[in-house]
Amino acid sequence: MTSHLIVNTQAGGYRPELILRLGRELADAGHSPRLHLVSTLAEARETAAAIQATEPHPYLLVAAGDGTINAVLNGLVPGRATLAVIPVGTANVLALELGIRSVDEALQRIRSGNRRPLAVGVVTSGGSRRYFSLMAGIGCDGAVVAAVNWREKQVLKKGAYLLAAMRTLRGWDRGTMTVTVGQERMTCHSVIVSNAARYGGDLLLAPGQDVAVPTLSVVCICSNRRRTYLRLALRFLLGFGLSGPDVRRRFGRELSIEGTKPIQVDGDAIGCAPARIGVIERFAQIIR
Repeated sequence: MTSHLIVNTQAGGYRPELILRLGRELADAGHSPRLHLVSTLAEARETAAAIQATEPHPYLLVAAGDGTINAVLNGLVPGRATLAVIPVGTANVLALELGIRSVDEALQRIRSGNRRPLAVGVVTSGGSRRYFSLMAGIGCDGAVVAAVNWREKQVLKKGAYLLAAMRTLRGWDRGTMTVTVGQERMTCHSVIVSNAARYGGDLLLAPGQDVAVPTLSVVCICSNRRRTYLRLALRFLLGFGLSGPDVRRRFGRELSIEGTKPIQVDGDAIGCAPARIGVIERFAQIIR
């Protein structure tokens, strides 16, 4: 199997010497990957698609953050690729889900070669499909991501999301949407659909959730009041989880969303609802 190393040179933790280090240590582990340098999410997606077009079962080592990994996923055909994650991004949530907290740990996992299936979520909206490994946020979460300034993110890292949240609070949207999970219909102000257990780093959103298992956690926030969100955010940041009388949690493999609300997947704004969300079992194999 030919391996390919995709490196995002704009990732938050990227340094030029990283390429030499990865090349040297991967060679010591028996890999001689072809190097692909990208600087945008579009380039990452196009690179993955080009590799997939020439190799039916590629092995992709991705040194980047969650946004780039999402772009790579969206360039692949389900059921064919093997992925390895090397955390070089701002939050590296997928790496944390896989038990990988550093480049050193990623290289150790690559040497061992242990693989498990990766299930991914898929959002269908406006005639397009978008895969996600971590989560999709519709409503307030989607609005915050859409408000993130790219230059602020380069300088402030996670702090850029705080500024975006403040902008979202100033222009608060009180509208609601209808979320259907199975036979149950719920009126929500926002909804977070998780394929993973963590949110935005090491915050636990869906305990027990596993990216290998094709089931989605659906967290519906019913209240449209800003003070409710501020209270929930404080409890969440303090480690109490996202719970309370204004929160409903469900599990399923398919759901639909009626209404007009912004959507983000894995930290990237992709448009607005209405939408349908499902899960694809064994989308790829992943090193963990």
